[in-house]
Amino acid sequence: MSEKSTKSGDGPQKPATPNSAPHQTARKTAPKPADLTGFIPNELIVEHRPELAVFPLSIMYSNGNVLNIYAPDFSSYKCGEEKCAMAYVSIYKRNWHIIIIHDKKTGRYEGRKYHDGKEVLSAFGGDWNGFFGQLTLLGLSEGEAETEL
Repeated sequence: MSEKSTKSGDGPQKPATPNSAPHQTARKTAPKPADLTGFIPNELIVEHRPELAVFPLSIMYSNGNVLNIYAPDFSSYKCGEEKCAMAYVSIYKRNWHIIIIHDKKTGRYEGRKYHDGKEVLSAFGGDWNGFFGQLTLLGLSEGEAETEL
């Protein structure tokens, strides 16, 4: 189930207004608009490995003053004719990881976040900024928070 689904029993959802967006999340309480922060990462630049520049340097999630950071697992890098993929592992909780897939022909991205092998979030996008904004916008998943700023 992705983070975008809403649990039943959370009470009525506020209707969207011109200054707010509807929030759909698997959290017990929906984040406030001020808590929603998407992070656009820098490209991963490794000397003598230009093919890695389609992947991010790191991936960060935050809810207010709490965060989690994912670092690349270079040993997981795989590349075929059409797609390349690499895993990112939480630097705080090793049982959390993200798989980033890049389609070489279309430039599109796919990302899936896992906790203990169970998918908790997925995102898709056609360009770097749109994809990583979507991947990180909902912030931390339930149980993911580790480090307070």
